[in-house]
Formats: sequence, structure tokens, C-alpha cells
Amino acid sequence: MGHHSTLLRRILLAMGLSSLPLVAQQGCVGVRGPAADDDDSSSDPLDIDNDEDGYSENDGDCDDDAPAVHPAAIEICDQLDNDCDGATDEDDASDAQTWYQDADGDGYGDQDETRSACEQPQGFAADSSDCNDLNDAINPAATEVCDEVDNDCDGTTDEDDASDAQTWYLDFDSDGHGNPLNSTVACEQPGGFVTDSSDCDDSNGAVSPSSPEVPGDGLDNNCSGFIDEMDCADAPLVSDSSDMPTNFPARVMLCDALPTSGLCPEPTALYVEGLTNQTVGGPPMNMCHWYVINSCGPDDSSTTQCCYVAELDQACVMPGRPLRIDGAPRLAPLRPSDDWSEQVEADFSSLTPERRSLVLTKWTEAAQLEHASVASFARFNLQLLAVGAPPELIAAASRAQGDEIAHARSCFGVASALAGRELGPGPLDLEGSWSGNGEMRALLEENLREGCINETLAAAEATWLADQCTVPALANILKTIAEDETRHAALAWRTARWILQQRPDLKPLAEQILSAAPGTAVEHDELPTDDAWMADYGCMPREEARKLRVEVWQQVLKPSRSALLGRRTEQDQALA
Repeated sequence: MGHHSTLLRRILLAMGLSSLPLVAQQGCVGVRGPAADDDDSSSDPLDIDNDEDGYSENDGDCDDDAPAVHPAAIEICDQLDNDCDGATDEDDASDAQTWYQDADGDGYGDQDETRSACEQPQGFAADSSDCNDLNDAINPAATEVCDEVDNDCDGTTDEDDASDAQTWYLDFDSDGHGNPLNSTVACEQPGGFVTDSSDCDDSNGAVSPSSPEVPGDGLDNNCSGFIDEMDCADAPLVSDSSDMPTNFPARVMLCDALPTSGLCPEPTALYVEGLTNQTVGGPPMNMCHWYVINSCGPDDSSTTQCCYVAELDQACVMPGRPLRIDGAPRLAPLRPSDDWSEQVEADFSSLTPERRSLVLTKWTEAAQLEHASVASFARFNLQLLAVGAPPELIAAASRAQGDEIAHARSCFGVASALAGRELGPGPLDLEGSWSGNGEMRALLEENLREGCINETLAAAEATWLADQCTVPALANILKTIAEDETRHAALAWRTARWILQQRPDLKPLAEQILSAAPGTAVEHDELPTDDAWMADYGCMPREEARKLRVEVWQQVLKPSRSALLGRRTEQDQALA
């Protein structure tokens, strides 16, 4: 029989059948020898233990060439019949994995419903952390929501980090308005907290947006941002520039068309500076703009218009490079928002309410101007592209736009800290911002006024204030602004030089604009004598502003003008 019988026996053993009876039944052709009836196992090759594992094929070894395979071997998950019982990778294999029933098919199983197997059975999962195997929306990977269910199987329900948990604000004075600086997130309303975040003084129940303003008490009772708002009486109505007073600050009445709704907006929702520009135009001096010190209204005396009384002043040096449209800066209105507000840690406790209100006005104005500068540099970049400017100028303008975003966030952060509530810009009206024409002359004029002059002055002002400011957080902000504005001013002068290289015929225009720069040093008839303290809080005192402008003209703008136009000043000649 030889090798064929051995092959046959191994095939039979592989099928779980005993080979010996079959061999006996099959027999051999021919006469048996004398020893055929003897129990001489040594002559049977199936009694030989080829792999020396202690088992021969007659002993049940189903692979006598593999020492790890025999009837006493431990079954493991290797797709072999290790223990020669006719099956491979049984569920009781020593390294079989425990699987958990996943009835809802979410990939997570029930720890109480298990099965051991080498391969993953249908309807089972390796993970046992499902806390509800009948709901596929509940598992450790699910998002916790406010539904009184442990959605993410962490042992708790409706945690504060639930995706739809609400922000609540502490209402310490129980006036129904919460403190925007003290909040918590929860699914259910905590005791002493409300959804409103508009309280500007949560320690005083008489101060809230729903409280009436009390004249003369030195408080911003209605959280409007103004203290002791003026009444709307005894203000002259202005309808064009000829009605405008010549001395500022000044109170005037301004009227706008009645909306189709028939309801006049509150002054806090009205862009009063825009209404002023619409009514009388911008201030007569270049590089100046209106800002509102105080306002009230609408006035009840008119039923066909929306009339407001505003206390106006004009500012002639503006931080940054605010977007100008028709000669007037276009600013976004204020709104309660933390999108643009960077957290600022500063102590303002030493300020009286009146002084705090004034500092708030100055930093709010700065924030709005810095925000408008973002749009200004966006337009400037488009203008550079339209006239074929080199990539170095466009890259520098793009970086400057990013700087102005950072400036605006810092300034809104200071304003928010002063106001006790988050302040940010609303939508910026860009109508009429640019016609899209690539006109070198218009670009040169705008760049000289807003960049070479205004940003040079702004850089000098920020540098001076950074040195004088005694509030560390504000001083650091001003240092950053000073460094950036210095770089922006240099960009403006570099741009002007490139334009004049392309268009030398525009030099007389540049001479005319730059020679008018001293006009930005506006003289006020009655300069206040008690505003020196403002420098401590990063705000420019008027007398210091006047002196600084004169110094900048003499020491910076005149030499820069001469260098741009290719001629030497008397000072240059004296130094030669």
C-alpha cells in the first residue's frame, strides 16, 4: 500500500473517521504471512510518531508533521484544527475574543450579552460600553443633548457641555438682566441666573436696560453707554452745513425720514455720525470726522420725521486708516457682541463715573475706527491690484489688514471692559465704497491723505500714549498699535513713491496735498485744562495732541515730503 495508504488514512482522519477499521475492511490482495494475526504494531507506519509530539496517527494525531497539532493540544485562533477534534477556531479557543451583542447596530455592544469567538459574529461588537443597546442614538460617541437622557453613556445626563445647553448670566441684583462677565452653561436655568446679558451694573437693581434714566445721579441707569443723558429740548435744528455751529462740542437736532414701519429707532440703534454726514456733510477740515458725545431721541414733537438731539465734536487724528466714503469715515454701528472683543484685564476702579464714561467713548471710537480700517485696507489692496502694483506692496497691505483686525479686537476689548458688557461692530455699510476704477490719481490722493499723513500722525500718537499710559494692559495694546501703524505709514510712503515713479506728472498734486498737512493741527478756541489725566488711560489730551501734530509736521512729515518729491528742506541743507 505504501504512500497511498498513508495518504488515504490522513484524508480519513482529516474527516474525523478512524482509519483502522477501514483499512481492515479494505484488506490487502494476496496471502497473509505468518505474522498477519500477530499484534505487531511496530510494522504499522501509522504507529510512528513522525513529529515526536507523543502522538502517532493511530493515536489520533491529525497532522503528524506538525508537533503543535495533536489531540492534547490547546485550540487557538489560527485556522488550524490544533486539538484534532475535526473543527478549527472554535469559540472555546484559548485566545478567542469576547464579543458583545450590538442589537441597535451603533458599533457599541451590551456588556451583559456576550459571545466568545475567533471572528466577529454578525450583530456583535468589540466594544461593551453601550448603556442602551436598543437605541442607536445612545452610545459613548453620541453627542450629549438636553433631553434627560445619558446620550454619551458617561453616567450623567444633561451635562453643562451638552450641545444645546444654554448660556445663563448671573442676575445678582434680581432686576431681570444678567452680568455679561459672569455666566454659566447649563440645560436647566440655575437659581439666580437669567438668559439676558445686558446689565451694565449687576450690583444695582436700579441700573439695567429697562430702568429709566435718572438725571443728575451720575449713573448710566438705562445702560445706554451714556451717563445722565441730556434732554432733547433747546437744540437748534440743522438741515445743511450753513446751520452747523462753528464751535465744538455743540448740541444740534438732526432729522431723518420716517421708516415705513412708522417707528423711529432708538438713538443707540442709530448711526448718528452717519446721519450727521448725511445732513451736513463731513467737518470742513480734511482728515476730520464727527463723533457723538451724547444723544437722545426720538423727539416727540415731530410725527413725520425721526429727530434726535446729538452732542457732537470733531476729531482730526484717527487711529488706523478708517474707510472713507465721500470724505467721511464709514463706521459700523455698535452692538452687544463678543465676536470682536478680546479679553482685557485692566483696573478702572479709580475712575469716577464721568471719567470712565469719557474714556469709554474714546476707546469705543478707536475700536470702530480700527474696524473700519480693515475695510480700508481691503479696498486699498484692490486698488493696488487695479493699477498693477508690485506684489511686495500687495503683500504688505494684506498684512496690514490683519494688523487692523487685531487692533479692533483689542480696542473693543478695552471698551467692553470699561462698559461692563461685550461690545462689537454691527454690519458695515459698504455702499459707494469704490467704483472699481484703477485710477492712479485717485489712489495717490487717498494714499497721501489717509496713509502718509494720517497714519504717520496716528503712529506718533500711539507711540506717545504707550509711553504715558499707566495701565499696563492698555500700554501693551498701544505699543503694538504704534509698531504696526509705523509699518503702515512706511507702506503708504513706499506706495506714493511707486505711484510717482509711474506718473511723475502727479508730483504737483502730491506737493499740494502734503503741504496742507499742517491744517490737521486743529486749533480749538477753548482747550480744556483738566484732561491731562486721560493719557494715563490711553486717551490723547487735546493740548498734547495739538503739540504732537506740530512736532510731527516739523520732524517727520516735512522731511518725508522732501524725500518723496526729490528736494531738500532747509533743515536738510543746514545738516549738509
